[in-house]
Amino acid sequence: MHNGVVESFVEISRDMCQLMDDDSYANISGSTDSEHFAALYITFLTEGKGKSSWEQQYSVTKMRDAMKKTVKTVVELQKSKLGDKCEANSLNIATTDGCVLFAMRFRNHAHEQPPSLYWSSKAGVTMNSKYPDHPDGKENPRAYMKPEEHGSHVIVASEPSTYKAKEWNLIEKNYCIMVEADGSLKVEEIAYPAELNSSAIGAL
Repeated sequence: MHNGVVESFVEISRDMCQLMDDDSYANISGSTDSEHFAALYITFLTEGKGKSSWEQQYSVTKMRDAMKKTVKTVVELQKSKLGDKCEANSLNIATTDGCVLFAMRFRNHAHEQPPSLYWSSKAGVTMNSKYPDHPDGKENPRAYMKPEEHGSHVIVASEPSTYKAKEWNLIEKNYCIMVEADGSLKVEEIAYPAELNSSAIGAL
């Protein structure tokens, strides 16, 4: 999932493609910044080993490292091509293999904020019609299970999806969450060199 924009994508797309392994590049079927960003991320995650490595399991820390490398590479390409005219990127991104999950909220600008991104480990009960309550706070006569019967879970969303604000946690700017297979969650800052910040005003 990518909500945001890779700034000046047209100017750097060719350079991004040259850094991808052949299989990742061949798997791009459109012309969007999201697809190209994902292909570059997969190249870094799998260390360029191609399609044969796509079904392997990778740790959430390795996913984090590959994502940080992808972001740094994109920003460096922009700086190289455009210099000080390069605008900031908004990169709200989530990736998962069904067992572990990584999500980040990022913008390489000293003051501007990226679009919002939230996580919740409680809203699943409110959103699931098998349990009491309702996302809009309405009556739910169909409920037949108790809240404590709900399993552990983590939901990532651009905006809170239930009426209970306390169920949701905002991911701070330039922070990420990492969820392990056992459901444990860690919040971590996405550190990067200050010189990669943009001083130009870009799209949010």
